[in-house]
Amino acid sequence: MIRKLIVRQFLTGVLLLGSVSFTFGQSKWSIVSSDLVFTNPPFKNCHASTIVETKTGQLLLACFGGTQEGKNDVAIWQGYIGIDGKVQPKEIANGVINDSLRYPSWNPVLLKKAMAK
Repeated sequence: MIRKLIVRQFLTGVLLLGSVSFTFGQSKWSIVSSDLVFTNPPFKNCHASTIVETKTGQLLLACFGGTQEGKNDVAIWQGYIGIDGKVQPKEIANGVINDSLRYPSWNPVLLKKAMAK
Protein backbone atom coordinates (compact mmCIF):
# COMPACT_ATOMS: atom_id res chain seq x y z
CA MET A 1 0.00 0.00 0.00
CA ILE A 2 1.34 3.44 -0.92
CA ARG A 3 0.26 6.51 1.03
CA LYS A 4 0.89 9.97 -0.41
CA LEU A 5 1.24 12.96 1.86
CA ILE A 6 1.75 16.61 0.99
CA VAL A 7 4.63 18.02 2.96
CA ARG A 8 4.70 21.76 3.40
CA GLN A 9 7.67 23.41 5.03
CA PHE A 10 8.31 27.12 5.37
CA LEU A 11 11.94 28.25 5.50
CA THR A 12 12.80 31.92 6.15
CA GLY A 13 9.97 33.23 4.03
CA VAL A 14 9.98 30.59 1.30
CA LEU A 15 7.27 27.98 1.03
CA LEU A 16 8.35 24.69 -0.46
CA LEU A 17 5.59 22.30 -1.39
CA GLY A 18 6.64 18.72 -1.79
CA SER A 19 5.23 15.26 -2.19
CA VAL A 20 6.35 12.25 -0.22
CA SER A 21 5.51 8.60 -0.90
CA PHE A 22 5.97 5.96 1.78
CA THR A 23 6.50 2.37 0.66
CA PHE A 24 7.99 0.08 3.28
CA GLY A 25 10.34 2.76 4.62
CA GLN A 26 11.28 4.25 1.25
CA SER A 27 10.50 7.88 0.45
CA LYS A 28 10.72 10.09 -2.61
CA TRP A 29 10.75 13.89 -2.35
CA SER A 30 10.03 16.34 -5.13
CA ILE A 31 9.56 20.12 -5.12
CA VAL A 32 6.13 21.03 -6.44
CA SER A 33 6.54 24.82 -6.18
CA SER A 34 8.53 27.45 -4.36
CA ASP A 35 7.39 30.97 -3.50
CA LEU A 36 7.57 33.71 -0.84
CA VAL A 37 4.68 33.66 1.61
CA PHE A 38 5.22 37.11 3.16
CA THR A 39 5.04 40.15 0.90
CA ASN A 40 5.93 42.84 3.50
CA PRO A 41 6.47 41.16 6.87
CA PRO A 42 6.59 43.34 10.00
CA PHE A 43 9.88 41.71 11.04
CA LYS A 44 13.41 41.66 9.64
CA ASN A 45 14.17 37.96 10.16
CA CYS A 46 12.13 34.85 10.74
CA HIS A 47 12.63 31.11 10.99
CA ALA A 48 11.62 28.08 13.08
CA SER A 49 8.49 27.83 11.00
CA THR A 50 5.76 25.30 11.52
CA ILE A 51 2.65 24.50 9.50
CA VAL A 52 -0.49 22.46 10.06
CA GLU A 53 -3.64 21.73 8.08
CA THR A 54 -6.81 22.67 9.96
CA LYS A 55 -10.08 20.69 10.03
CA THR A 56 -11.41 22.94 7.27
CA GLY A 57 -8.40 22.26 5.05
CA GLN A 58 -6.73 25.64 5.58
CA LEU A 59 -2.98 25.79 6.15
CA LEU A 60 -1.97 27.60 9.35
CA LEU A 61 1.63 28.80 9.53
CA ALA A 62 3.59 30.08 12.52
CA CYS A 63 7.18 31.30 12.89
CA PHE A 64 9.20 33.56 15.09
CA GLY A 65 10.11 36.96 13.71
CA GLY A 66 12.16 39.92 14.89
CA THR A 67 15.43 41.75 14.28
CA GLN A 68 17.60 38.75 15.16
CA GLU A 69 17.33 35.43 16.98
CA GLY A 70 17.54 35.91 20.75
CA LYS A 71 16.72 39.64 20.67
CA ASN A 72 13.92 40.86 22.94
CA ASP A 73 11.77 41.99 20.00
CA VAL A 74 11.39 38.42 18.72
CA ALA A 75 7.72 37.41 18.74
CA ILE A 76 5.65 34.49 17.49
CA TRP A 77 3.64 35.25 14.35
CA GLN A 78 0.92 33.20 12.73
CA GLY A 79 -1.36 33.39 9.73
CA TYR A 80 -3.34 31.34 7.27
CA ILE A 81 -1.92 30.72 3.82
CA GLY A 82 -4.40 32.29 1.42
CA ILE A 83 -5.51 31.11 -1.99
CA ASP A 84 -2.79 33.34 -3.47
CA GLY A 85 -0.18 31.49 -1.36
CA LYS A 86 0.46 34.56 0.83
CA VAL A 87 0.21 35.00 4.60
CA GLN A 88 -0.92 38.07 6.54
CA PRO A 89 1.09 37.52 9.74
CA LYS A 90 -0.44 38.38 13.11
CA GLU A 91 1.61 38.63 16.31
CA ILE A 92 0.27 36.13 18.87
CA ALA A 93 3.02 35.99 21.55
CA ASN A 94 5.66 38.59 22.35
CA GLY A 95 7.24 37.85 25.73
CA VAL A 96 6.17 41.20 27.24
CA ILE A 97 6.05 40.91 31.02
CA ASN A 98 5.66 44.60 31.84
CA ASP A 99 6.80 48.04 30.58
CA SER A 100 10.44 47.33 31.40
CA LEU A 101 10.76 43.56 30.94
CA ARG A 102 10.42 41.59 27.71
CA TYR A 103 11.82 38.19 26.79
CA PRO A 104 12.31 36.84 23.28
CA SER A 105 9.75 34.31 22.13
CA TRP A 106 11.27 31.15 20.76
CA ASN A 107 10.45 28.47 18.22
CA PRO A 108 6.72 27.78 17.81
CA VAL A 109 5.29 24.33 17.13
CA LEU A 110 1.80 23.76 15.73
CA LEU A 111 0.21 20.40 16.49
CA LYS A 112 -2.95 18.86 15.16
CA LYS A 113 -5.02 17.25 17.90
CA ALA A 114 -5.81 13.62 17.14
CA MET A 115 -9.50 12.85 17.06
CA ALA A 116 -10.68 9.93 19.20
CA LYS A 117 -12.27 7.09 17.25
